[in-house]
Amino acid sequence: QQQQQQQQQQQQPMNSASADNNSFYSQLLRELYGDSGPWPSVRKPDWPYHSDHEYPHSNLRVDVVISVLQHVQPDKGKDLFWLECGSFIGNSAITTVQVARDQGRKISFIANDPFSGDVNMWAWNKGLTGPSKFNFLHVQDDGHPRIYETFLSNIQEKGFDFDVLPIRAPSMVGLRL
Repeated sequence: QQQQQQQQQQQQPMNSASADNNSFYSQLLRELYGDSGPWPSVRKPDWPYHSDHEYPHSNLRVDVVISVLQHVQPDKGKDLFWLECGSFIGNSAITTVQVARDQGRKISFIANDPFSGDVNMWAWNKGLTGPSKFNFLHVQDDGHPRIYETFLSNIQEKGFDFDVLPIRAPSMVGLRL
């Protein structure tokens, strides 16, 4: 019984609103994932992937997010919807959700990305020759890029897993869903 309670607690979000409090998020989750989604696996204690907030090129600034939110949805009583094509490891998603929360607003952030890296990331990753010698692909011993897993770990670590829903597909697929 104690183990069952621990499992239930692990499935509850830490520092985030529940999916029930974010109806648009819940609707998208049901439509796209049939209520499962990526987050239950990430919340387990044996999730083997780690967060990484060291990416040197995240350019989405807080003042830009504030400006966009004011222009697009000035009514702070309404829920927000944000679709991002190209999310990499989640820095802009984290910035956007944090700004929305700081304003006391609910947001459904859809992160559409194949999480496979671009051509420069592949070139730079050989010998970690890119800027700051950053491991762009988050390649591990098996040679498989772990950008998606790093994204999930970053979002969950910040407690935004009930605000951010990834779509692991090219942008043309995500935009048509």
